[in-house]
Amino acid sequence: MSHHYRFKRSDPVRILRGHYASAVGAVDGAVFQKTVDFPEEYAAGYRVVLEDERVVTVRWDQVA
Repeated sequence: MSHHYRFKRSDPVRILRGHYASAVGAVDGAVFQKTVDFPEEYAAGYRVVLEDERVVTVRWDQVA
């Protein structure tokens, strides 16, 4: 299964829903792995460095 990633490294994003909803950060990289809100499944997503320097992994459809 292929996926086209919309954002690139260092692009600013806002997390739309889930545990980190409304958090703002920058994309660190595109990944295909388990995410913070869906720990039981692998999905296309992004590793995001938040403003407070925490790093989270979210699905591709959770950011804008």
